[in-house]
Amino acid sequence: MKFTLNEQVDAIFSNAVFHWIDNQDGLLDSIYNGLKINGSLVCEFGGYGCTETIHSTLQKVFEAMALEYKRTFYFPTIILKKHGLQTVYAALFDRKTALIGEDGMKNWIEMFVIQPFKGLDDSLKNEIIDETVKSLKPILYQNGVWDADYVRIRLKARKI
Repeated sequence: MKFTLNEQVDAIFSNAVFHWIDNQDGLLDSIYNGLKINGSLVCEFGGYGCTETIHSTLQKVFEAMALEYKRTFYFPTIILKKHGLQTVYAALFDRKTALIGEDGMKNWIEMFVIQPFKGLDDSLKNEIIDETVKSLKPILYQNGVWDADYVRIRLKARKI
């Protein structure tokens, strides 16, 4: 992703977006170009390991059915310097996130994991999701609540 601003700004803020962007280099170059010298980037987004339990289980179920599981999210570690941004503060941390209802995990998969299911008929899709939910239940379902194993990066960086 690339973008341009009409003029450079003092700060760019983002929450829970960067992990959806395929072209991280283009994104960070655009941020650099959009910031004034000493301008700040403040953001939080999915970090390395985010929802890995869910994705690795989906991948195993896909592979058991001789299907390829395409990962479409970008969950990085903390890297900014090569784009001219100096990290002022950074934290990579676990943030378990409760999912709503008994079908919380099924609903989460249906909402956020779209690309791997493209081209599959509904019965196969449902079979994969049901098997994944069954496999995840002993790990991510406790006391009547589903949790997604989110990992987040929270950071502030400055253009140098």
